[in-house]
Amino acid sequence: MKIKTGSYEETCGLGKKIGANIAGSVLCRKYIITLDGELGSGKTAFVSGLAHGLGIDEHVLSPSFTIVKEYSGGGYSLFHIDLYRLSDASELMSFDFYEYVSADDFVTAIEWAGKFGDMNYLPDLPTVKISISQHIEKDENLRTFKFDFINFGDKLKNEFMAGLLA
Repeated sequence: MKIKTGSYEETCGLGKKIGANIAGSVLCRKYIITLDGELGSGKTAFVSGLAHGLGIDEHVLSPSFTIVKEYSGGGYSLFHIDLYRLSDASELMSFDFYEYVSADDFVTAIEWAGKFGDMNYLPDLPTVKISISQHIEKDENLRTFKFDFINFGDKLKNEFMAGLLA
C-alpha cells in the first residue's frame, strides 16, 4: 500500500491518523513502526504526528543524538528511536534496545531501521514497515509512504487498514 503526502502538515497528518488508529485498536496495543528514507524525508515529522494521534501532547524532536526519546500521554507511551548514528547491529545492546521494543503498551517508532539489512533483529511483534521516497525533481514536498505489514494476522491487518483508509 502507498500513500502520498505533499507537505509537512500532510506528513504529520498521516502519522496522526495512524496514531489514532493504533489508539483505537481493540486487537493490539503494542506495535513497532519502522521508518526508512533519506535525510529530510519526513521520518520525524511522521513520528510527531504519530505521537499526537496517540494522545501525546509533547513536542517531538529527532533523537539522533540521544538515540532514544520516550513520550507519554493519552494512555499510551511512545519510544522514538533513531539508529542513524549506529555503525552496526551489535550497538543495539549498548542502550537496551530490546527492552524498548518489548515493553508492554508501548508503540516503538524506529528511524533508519533498515540500516542493518533485513531487520531480523526485531522481535516478532506487529510491525508496520514504512519506506519513504522523496520526489524532489517533481516537488520538494512530495513524498510516497510505502507500507508493509509484518507479523499482522488478517484481523489486525484489516482493522489497521480500515482505520488508515477511513
